[in-house]
Order: sequence, then structure tokens, then C-alpha cells
Amino acid sequence: MNLFERLPQEDIHKLWRYLEDFSGGTALPESEMDYFLRYWTIAKRPFYEAFGEQFIIKKPVCFDKPKGELEEEMEDILLYGASAVSFFRDEYRHAIRNIFMPYTDERYQMTRFIEDYKMLVENIYDGPPITIPGSVTRDGRPLQINSNCKASRMLGKIADALGCAKYYEAFRQAHSQVLNQKTIKGNLCLSIHPLDYITMSDNASNWSSCMSWMDEPGDYRLGTIEMMNSDYVIVAYIEAKEPMSLYYSCPQTDDPMSKWNNKRWRQLYIVTPDLILGNRQYPYHNDTVQGIAIKWIRELMTPIKGYGPYSQEACMIENFRNNVFGTARPYIALEMAYMYNDIYNQKMAYVNFERFATGQEYRIMLSGPAVCTACGDVIHKGDIEDASVVRCNHCNGYFYCSHCGEWSGGECYTGADGRTYCEWCFYNELEKCECCEDRADESDLHHVYIRLPGVEEFDQWRYHVPLCKYCFTHGCFEREYGKVTYVKDDFGVERPTFDLRNIDDDTLFYGDLDNRTATLLVDIKHAESGAELIELIDKL
Repeated sequence: MNLFERLPQEDIHKLWRYLEDFSGGTALPESEMDYFLRYWTIAKRPFYEAFGEQFIIKKPVCFDKPKGELEEEMEDILLYGASAVSFFRDEYRHAIRNIFMPYTDERYQMTRFIEDYKMLVENIYDGPPITIPGSVTRDGRPLQINSNCKASRMLGKIADALGCAKYYEAFRQAHSQVLNQKTIKGNLCLSIHPLDYITMSDNASNWSSCMSWMDEPGDYRLGTIEMMNSDYVIVAYIEAKEPMSLYYSCPQTDDPMSKWNNKRWRQLYIVTPDLILGNRQYPYHNDTVQGIAIKWIRELMTPIKGYGPYSQEACMIENFRNNVFGTARPYIALEMAYMYNDIYNQKMAYVNFERFATGQEYRIMLSGPAVCTACGDVIHKGDIEDASVVRCNHCNGYFYCSHCGEWSGGECYTGADGRTYCEWCFYNELEKCECCEDRADESDLHHVYIRLPGVEEFDQWRYHVPLCKYCFTHGCFEREYGKVTYVKDDFGVERPTFDLRNIDDDTLFYGDLDNRTATLLVDIKHAESGAELIELIDKL
């Protein structure tokens, strides 16, 4: 079963356009998207079967927003909403400052009515009783503010008493807007669609994360490709009513070809034959949604061959810790490559207790291959240091130095061995062929030793002539060095040698030998007596 062939052609085009817009350069051709998705089409087969041969499945949900999200929404709408809200807030602060000068606890408590977003969400004043003196009110009567009163209603009374209620209605409407939308209704989606992985942190719902492609980009966006190609990862999200625009080039268009699923909430789920685990939630944490999603995944995966059996009840798991399952304490390590690993603290999970009852370590790499968006080749762990980059070093104009093993963006040099080297290694780490002067790694050169006259022990031969494979094979050296003869060393290994007596005098000064050594070798070559020869060799 080839999942790529079942993807709608319009979805393939959307994915290609998205890569083209946000990958930092030209994406691979649209006709080669099957190559880009070659790992995805294999990795997601079990989930495709569990989803009833669909890429995205949905179910309606209804739940209350967590207070943390409501507080953030309250802050956004009151700080950055209608200008009339800002006018009211400024006038109210001015009125309170005039009453409580200098700064007092009463002034602090009064200011909370417009600045304490937690109190505004709960809509209950939880501070001590406060009395506003009648001398500053419009009707000349003191105003009593009691604990546990309704905050928004009391704020209106205060504003009216102080004569700053002109823009209160704008504030009230903004406040009510948040509270009236505290219940979320929408579709919970489970997805293995490639676009839902790539856009897991891109949306029109005013949140983002370090996996975003659109925002700057995110520091770990390469990880979205790893999750797309992972054998173990499903995307879950709450679908917003309106879709998001996919491309910079047409952000406002109504063309459906430019639209994709807009995620109000998102969570990745780790699904292996032995466990189902919920990862970090974005942009807020909601146990209700997580509970619905993880139970749904358990129901879907239980009938799939090779998965489970999973526990009936959920438990909590800590990554990179010893976890307690009865008497067993297996160490669980759920690892990632370029993807940011946010499986920390306790996470909800269903597990195969039979697997963990043995107490054996459970270590698994969750990341799939990180595929380059420009050429489709795999970016291996360690190839790049910046996980925001989605193109391989080669496609970004770098080359691999065969000696130091690092990628370089400087000038590229080619050795006699045909390999590429950075400038430093080429001139400082490679040896030069004494015949053609091309450079190559020491292991790719032939070392032909200079055999001294009158010396039979091989370990006394301290000098050699490096030759590239071409020069050695074709005998390019013979005019300067003579022919190669093979001599056995003390261990019976045959070594290629040049007889010093056959080497041209000037040639000895052309190579890497220092001037003193070259001079001594010339003198040794022309020594007229055995005693002179021994004396000169001793000087080496």
C-alpha cells in the first residue's frame, strides 16, 4: 500500500508550495514529492489502517477552556483591543490615584479591578473591604466595596461614582466577550497528513512554538519533518472554524488551494506497540481534551496487529526516569534527534504492562529521518548544528572536508585522491606528492622509502618519498628517483624503496626534506669510504 498515491493531488501541491515558500530556498520539484515523502508513506501505514484508510479523522468535542487560557485572552483583549478600553483604563487609574495618594493597599486593590486578569476571569473581588469617601464621589455619599462582590458590576459602580464611566461600556463588552467564549466547541482531529506535521505550530489562532515554519523560523522546525517520518507519532488538534492561509504569496486569498487546517490546540501522541503517551500541549494544557484524544487512539490501535494490549486505565510516565510498574522499575528513554524533546514531567499514557513487568530498559528513538527539502536526502544527526535549517549542508552551499570531518562554507580544494578538503586541512594536514605536487591524505599516498647504502636494517630507514597513486602506478618518478625495488623489513613485510644512489642530487632538495638532511643524503650518496659513510649516517 503506497500512501503517497492516495494523497489528493491538491494536497501534494499545497505541501510543495508550503516548502517552496518557507524552506529558505528552492524546494525540490513538485514531481519529486513522492521521494520527499518516501519515509512517511511507510511509517504511517499502521495508523492509516487504524484510521479506516483516512489521513485525518474527526469527532465533535465540547469543553471549558482552562483558566490560564482565559486569563491570557483577557489580557490580550483588554490591553490590545479597542482603543475605548484603553481610554477607560487610563481615566480609571487617574481617578484612583487622586483618591489614594500616596500609594496605599487600597489603591493596589482598586487597581486590580482592571489589571488582575485572574480576578477578572473569576469575576469575583477577593480583596478586603474598601470605602471610597463621599467627598470624591459624584453624589457625595461614600461607596462601600465588599469582599466577594461581582467584580465587573462593582467596577461599573466605582466608575460611575467617580465620574469616569464614559468608556466603561467598552470595557464591559470586552470583558464579557472573553467569558462568553469560555466553552469550546469544535472538531477534535487525529491526523497523519504530511501538512499537519509540517504546520503543527503554524496557525491563525494567535499561538506559535519553536517548531513554526512561518515565524522567523522556529529553532526546531526540522523536527516537524522527523515527526512526519516517524513510525510512532500522531498529530491531534482542535480545528478552528476558519482555515489558515498557507503561503506568504497569497495571505488574503479565498482560494481553497491556499488554505489548510487551523489549529486552536495541538498535541503530539507517541504510539508504539508498548505504550500510548501524550506529549506537551500547545498553546494550553487541557486534561479533558487530552483524555478524549488518548482514549480514542487506544480504541483505534488496539485492533491493529502488533499493538498492545494496552492497559484499561491510564497512568503517568516520566521520561528518562525509572518508572514503577508493580515491582518492576524499568528505565524509559523516549529520545529524539533534531526535534525538541518536550516529553518531560509526568505524561499521561496507556502501557503494555506485560512488556514493562520485566523491568528491562525501554529505549526508543522517536525521530524519523530528517529529509532535506531541496534534494530529499537524509540529514543525519550531527550533520548540521542548527535545527531550524531544513536544507542539507550541500544544498546550503557547504562541502564536507574529508580530513577533519566538518562542513565548510569556504573555498573547496580537491586532493589527488578526488576528495574535497577545507583550506586548512589541504595545506596543513595533507601530504604533497613529490612527483606531481598534488596533495592527498597520507592513507591515499604510497610511501617509498629511501634506502641508504650500507644499511641493511629496515628500522634505520627514516626517510620516504610520498607519491600519489597515479604517479606511483605510471612511473612518473623514475627520471628523478629511479625504479622502485621491494625489500623485506625485519618483520618480513615487503617495502617499496628507492636506492639513494639512483636519486638525482637536486631532487633531494625539492621535497619536504630540510636543507641539512638533503645535504647529508647527498654526501652519503657520494661517500668514498665505508668510514666516511658510517660517520655521515650517524649525523642523520
